[in-house]
Amino acid sequence: MNQFFHQLLGGKGSLRFFILALPLFLVLNPLKTQVALNMASRIRTIMADYVTSKGGTPFFPHDSISREIRRKSFHLLPALLAPAIVYGWLLFFSIYTARIVAVSILGFFVFLFLLHEIGLKKGFSHRVIIAHQVFSAMQRKEEVENKTFVGSYLYFGTVLVLFIFLDPVVAVFAFGLSAIGDGAASIIGKLWGRISHPFNQRKTIEGSLAFIVFGFLYSFLFLLVFQHHTSIISIEELLVFAILLSIAGALAEGIPGQWYWDQLTVPLTIGVVGSQLLV
Repeated sequence: MNQFFHQLLGGKGSLRFFILALPLFLVLNPLKTQVALNMASRIRTIMADYVTSKGGTPFFPHDSISREIRRKSFHLLPALLAPAIVYGWLLFFSIYTARIVAVSILGFFVFLFLLHEIGLKKGFSHRVIIAHQVFSAMQRKEEVENKTFVGSYLYFGTVLVLFIFLDPVVAVFAFGLSAIGDGAASIIGKLWGRISHPFNQRKTIEGSLAFIVFGFLYSFLFLLVFQHHTSIISIEELLVFAILLSIAGALAEGIPGQWYWDQLTVPLTIGVVGSQLLV
């Protein structure tokens, strides 16, 4: 296997390996199989060796970064799948049935997460299916110390409310943009963040800029696909709305408060602003 990768990619020191290894690492890292974890660890080591050989700092120098990527990978998966599911549903069914399906799925997960929260608080030994696995992969240091799963059920609960009261296209957009932006802000902020956010010392300016950049890219692609389900009438308007919504999300992420507060403020802000611009 090692020889195969060496021949295919030109050796571990090649730039091609580095470029291809990064997305492969992001895919493999959250998977809960020993083979996937071993491959992700191997790729991480090779990437670190490559960057170090060029006189730079490894992109993944600490296990905390790997854990953060694993957390955000689980965070991103449902948010990226949701647009595809809703789009496919809109092709064959009505927007109202799309809402019913989304609310049912989200409600199921919120229910499981709340059960897990009760179990953590009460010290139950019984594990709640799915919720326990998600908690094991996504748990923060604060959540372990406080025995809580508040970040996840608050986030999914907020998105659930958006699907109940807002247009499903706007709700799924807020779902995806908040996940993409928050994930980029967290990872970029931990890797290269140097300038503290003026309103929130736990955040960085670099992280907020990453939110805007990656959020804009997601917003542009999403609105381009779903343009006929929005009020957008021109590409210029699409570009303006994409940047405005990305900035709104970044500002909401920087609001000071508890460490889990952005799980509420970001999707809610994007949803409210999106409902004014896109419908």
